Amino acid sequence: MNEETIRRLLAGPQSFAENAFEILRQLVKMANDERTVVVARDLVIRVLALKAELRQGYDDLLDSLVRQVGLYPYVDQNSATGNVFEGYAATTNFDASVRYRLTKWLEVSVEGTNLTDTYRYRYTDVDANRNYENNHFGRTILFGARLKM
Repeated sequence: MNEETIRRLLAGPQSFAENAFEILRQLVKMANDERTVVVARDLVIRVLALKAELRQGYDDLLDSLVRQVGLYPYVDQNSATGNVFEGYAATTNFDASVRYRLTKWLEVSVEGTNLTDTYRYRYTDVDANRNYENNHFGRTILFGARLKM
């Protein structure tokens, strides 16, 4: 079963329910392969939207997949908004710090966080992918000095 087949089966609740075990089994394989883990994450999100169609006993497997693809604790399945899914888009932050000792008793430092000025996007409802929050924390540059006596 490949990605295209899984997507086709996830398009309808009936086809998902009939093939749930095989779909979840393939997603476990994909989640364990670094080449396909990103695709697995997207497909797990889509499976979460169909969670109500799963037979009893599949919840633990799905919860394990959610953790395995890195969605936990970002997934809130009991959303206060009543949507099927809420989550955060993937982000990469770049931070750096440097310290330099000028003398035995004086050290200076500079530290930068979120140097790429990355935004954090929170969305809701897997199918609509509606923007829920758009946070911009900005770059932070800190300068410091340490004096030893």
